[in-house]
Amino acid sequence: MFPTESVVLTCRAEGSSEWRYMWYRDSKPVVDESVVLSPDGSTLSFRAAPSVHAGQYMCRGQHKERDVSTHNSTEHPLKVHDEIPIPELTQDFANEKVYAEEKLTFSCKVNSSGWTYLWFQDQAALTSQGKTYIVLSAASTNTGAHRCRATRGQNTPYLTSHSKELKIHVEARPWATVTLLTGWSEVFSTDRLDLKCEVQGSLGGPWNHTWMRGTDELQVLHHEKYTVTPSEDPDQSQYTCQGVRSTQPWFSKHSEPFKTKNLLKIEDKPEEANLFLTMAELKAYDAGTSESVDTADNGELMSFKY
Repeated sequence: MFPTESVVLTCRAEGSSEWRYMWYRDSKPVVDESVVLSPDGSTLSFRAAPSVHAGQYMCRGQHKERDVSTHNSTEHPLKVHDEIPIPELTQDFANEKVYAEEKLTFSCKVNSSGWTYLWFQDQAALTSQGKTYIVLSAASTNTGAHRCRATRGQNTPYLTSHSKELKIHVEARPWATVTLLTGWSEVFSTDRLDLKCEVQGSLGGPWNHTWMRGTDELQVLHHEKYTVTPSEDPDQSQYTCQGVRSTQPWFSKHSEPFKTKNLLKIEDKPEEANLFLTMAELKAYDAGTSESVDTADNGELMSFKY
C-alpha cells in the first residue's frame, strides 16, 4: 500500500450471520482511532500511513449469543510504503528519432498489482489503459512527450505520480526510386531492361533492396539492380522497389511504379534494313548513268558510273 491509499479488510465466518469480529495487527488488538469498523466489525477500513498501519493483520469471530469463538484467520501482511509511487516508463526503441510507419511500444510498470494505467502525450490523455501502449504505425501526430501514471480502487481511486517523460520525434521515411539504365529503350525496342533501385538520402548506411512485380515480391537477391527480360515478363508489368536494412530507418517508402515497354523477344525483332549495296548490286545498277569517272587504284584502272 501507499501513503493515503484506502484499505478495506473483510472478515467473514461461514454459515451464520450471528457473529461479531475482532481485529489484530501483529497479534495485538487494533484499537487506534484512525481505523473505521463496520457495526459488526466485519470490515476494517483506513487510509494507509506507514508508521501506523503496516503489519500482519488477522481476525476472529465471536458469536453474539453464545460463548463461542472461531479460529484465528490466516495472517494478511500489509506493507505501507513511505512515498507515493512513480511508475517506470520504458520503450522498445533506442532513439528519440523514429520514422513514419514504425511500430512503437511503451511500457508502464508499478511494482504491485491491481493497477489501471493512464497514458498521456504532452498534456492530452490517450485512450489506452493497459500497461503497454502500442503505436502500430507511427505518424507525425505521435511526435511529443509521452508519460504514464497508474490508478486503482473504486470508491476513491488512488493515483500515482506521473512517470518521467519519453520524447519522440517522428520523421518522414526516405523514399525509393526506380531508374531505367538501358539507353534509348524508351524509344527503341530491346530484349532486356536494366532497372536500378536508389534510396534518396543514404542516412548513414548501406541499403539492401526488395523488388515487386505488381503486388508480388520477386524472389531475388537484395541487389540494387534488376534485369527484366521478355521470357519472365511477357505482359510487361509494373515494377516497384523498396530499401531495407538492419538499422533505423529499417525500410524506405516504396518507389512509384515503373511500367516496362518496348520489350521484345529476339525472334520478334524486325530484320534491320541493309543500308549498303553489294558489289553485284553495284554492277547491276547501271541504268540511268550519265557520267563515268575513271581512277587508278594500285596501278589498276577502275571505273564507277553514277
